[in-house]
Order: sequence, then C-alpha cells, then structure tokens
Amino acid sequence: MEGNPRGGAEEDEGRQRSHAPCQQMVVTASGKGVSKAISCAEIVKRRVKGLHQLTRLLHSTVVEVWEPLEPAAGLDSLNVSRKLPAVWILLSREPLDSSQPGYQAPGHYDGLWAPPAGREDSREVRSQRQGPRRKRGGGAGGGGGAGGGSRGKGRPREAAKGWS
Repeated sequence: MEGNPRGGAEEDEGRQRSHAPCQQMVVTASGKGVSKAISCAEIVKRRVKGLHQLTRLLHSTVVEVWEPLEPAAGLDSLNVSRKLPAVWILLSREPLDSSQPGYQAPGHYDGLWAPPAGREDSREVRSQRQGPRRKRGGGAGGGGGAGGGSRGKGRPREAAKGWS
C-alpha cells in the first residue's frame, strides 16, 4: 500500500480543521464608510447562507479645535463638535438572541435580487433597445404640452429642395 504523498491522513484531517470557516464576523465602520460596511455585510449574507445578523447603530462625538494662524491677532480658538455615525454588524452562523433590537434571522432574500417572473435577463433587454430615446415635443425647447412647441406660429416653413 502506498503512502499519501502529502503526509498521511492525520495531516489531512488537521489541515481541514485549521481551515474551518469562522463562526462569527464583525463588520464596523464610521462616517462615510457606513454604507460600504452595510454593502459588505449584505454581500457576505448572499454568499454564505444561513447567517444571523445583529446590527447596532451608534454615533461618536468628534471635537475639532481650530487654532488661529496668527496667535498675536487676538483671535480665540474655535471648537466644533459634530456627531459621526457608526455601524456595528455581527454576522454569525450560530443563533443569536432574537429579542435584541437589530436582530435579523437568516432568510431567503433571493427574491429581492432576482428579476421578476416572466422577464428576461436585464442584459438581453438592454441589447434589444434600438438607440437613445428622444424627448417628446417640438423643437426650440418648447416641449409638446399645452402652450408647447413653436409649430403653427409665425411664417410657414419652406419645403426642402426636391420635396413638394
């Protein structure tokens, strides 16, 4: 019987255990990164089915101190405080406390991403379009509604050469 070239069954089992997927993942962000953190959590939830989610929204107060460029001018420093939004998202394979505010149970959210029944793929629909759509109405910025375009006013248009 030949041996395993990678070192035997014991090492294979140990290797599988060392690369076991994590049970929990925390995504945090503040300021402009909040929307990206939410997007990342949603992508992970789509790729890894059955994840429980616990979300916390919070803010931190940031105080900015502006010192005058010339201290001899007699100007005071300016303190500006602002609230910076932040998000904390826990994704877990294990069930979490469902009574906590911000808890979302795992579910089938594929219907939110799938195209409606009876419609073709959106790429196919786009390829069937003939070209850019034109605005309705007359020219000269008049529009086609009540009091709209410039047709029927002023002197009549001349026919093009060769057309009668």
